This record gives sequence, structure tokens and C-alpha cells, in this order.
Amino acid sequence: MPIHTLVPNISLIEAFASASRNAGTADQTGIDLTLYEGELDALISCGSVGASGTLDAKWQESDDNSTFTDCTGADTNGNAVSITQITAAGTARIKRTVRKFTKRYARIRATVGVNAVVFGVTLVAQARKGA
Repeated sequence: MPIHTLVPNISLIEAFASASRNAGTADQTGIDLTLYEGELDALISCGSVGASGTLDAKWQESDDNSTFTDCTGADTNGNAVSITQITAAGTARIKRTVRKFTKRYARIRATVGVNAVVFGVTLVAQARKGA
């Protein structure tokens, strides 16, 4: 998972490289939340969408970076835990305050429905000082 530092303490994490994905579920590798503070911002870029294709994405969390469960409830800033389903090319984003996660690891789960969708997901994260 490449990480690129933009400015001090701000990183881009490639959760999903832009590619065509068939119907099914794709999971990002978990990220260790002890390394970050502030908000995690998932930027979702959707290219072509097959006939009747859909894309859903949501935050999940885990204690052990192995067994993940869906996050629940908006965070303290009112950020939702999932996107409104995408059915055409465009962009979406979901943010979550790091302290609102209740477990150590987080990831994005993307679900493509019916037909292939071209998409990529990049996380914007603020590194914890001293991490």
C-alpha cells in the first residue's frame, strides 16, 4: 500500500488502485489507526459503470486486522459511514474522525453490483505526531 507524504503529517494512501472490478466485494488492507489522528477521508473516483452496475463503499473496523465489522453511526462531525450508491461515473467521499473508530484497524469495503465498475479509492490521512 503506497503512502505519499503531501505536506508534513498528511499522507495519501492508495486503498484501491483505479481498475475495472466485476460484481463482488473488495476489501482494502487494514490501516493501523494508532498512526493517525484527525479525520480519514476516503476519496472514491468512479469511471465507467457497466449496464445496471452499482458501487457501494463503507468503513469497517477490526481489533486484530483480520476480522472486520461494519462501523455504525455518524461520527462527531456528522460524517456517515458509507456512501450513497454510485450508478454513474463521478466521485464520492466518506470521512470518519479517527477517535470515533472503536477498534485499532480500519478499511474500506467496496461492493460492485450487477456489472463491472471502474473505480479507485485514495485515503487522505493525518499522521499522529511522533508516530
